[in-house]
Amino acid sequence: MDPNPQASWSVDWAIDDRLKLASISHPIHLRLHELTQGAIPALGECWIAGGQFSGHEEWIPRLMVRRQSTDEPLTSTFISVIEPYAGRPTIRSVKRLDVSMGNSPARDEQAVAIQIETASGETVVYADAADRSDPAAPVCQLGNGMAVEARALVAVAREGNPARIALFDGKRFSSGHGEVSLKGIQPVFEIEKNTNETKILRGDPEGVEKMALEVSIANRFKLKRKIPEECGES
Repeated sequence: MDPNPQASWSVDWAIDDRLKLASISHPIHLRLHELTQGAIPALGECWIAGGQFSGHEEWIPRLMVRRQSTDEPLTSTFISVIEPYAGRPTIRSVKRLDVSMGNSPARDEQAVAIQIETASGETVVYADAADRSDPAAPVCQLGNGMAVEARALVAVAREGNPARIALFDGKRFSSGHGEVSLKGIQPVFEIEKNTNETKILRGDPEGVEKMALEVSIANRFKLKRKIPEECGES
């Protein structure tokens, strides 16, 4: 148990393929990236039955993450990223982004926004406003400069340029590369961006009010940066 963990940490389990069911030769791992604020982690073991009523016992690793408070009410948002991989990790880094709602500059602790840098060079941003009580799409300001009017967002960038954007129960997205605005809230609106065109994958094209996303000329011809051999500590 760690009573004073870092703001973000990870744990990596090596999977023992005892029954030899995996079709790959690389070592199999499961890594968990934990971003919950003010929580205490504890590692332990858990007993399970090793077969179908065979009576053979097994002990497997277990992780518990817990928040406590002497003040009421205690409302918690647990944030984790689970990464299965074989051989080398697929994630280079994970961080939690600050989220402010509406015109308030204060950080909203219940809303979720994370930014993932992958080993293949992509940047993935996921945001969730958390509050489902208001039928209107909430306005969220993210710590990386993005603004979104939606209940949830998934945005993917390649080499610093927008590649894919999905809004859920939303109507607007903006960043340093431009803006996507809809005439009204759509349940799902997803686009794919390349150098020459923007393609609507899901959603009503007639409901688009503005769609202007620019690809940086400086990045357009930039060679991919070399991925370091080591992907960070766990």
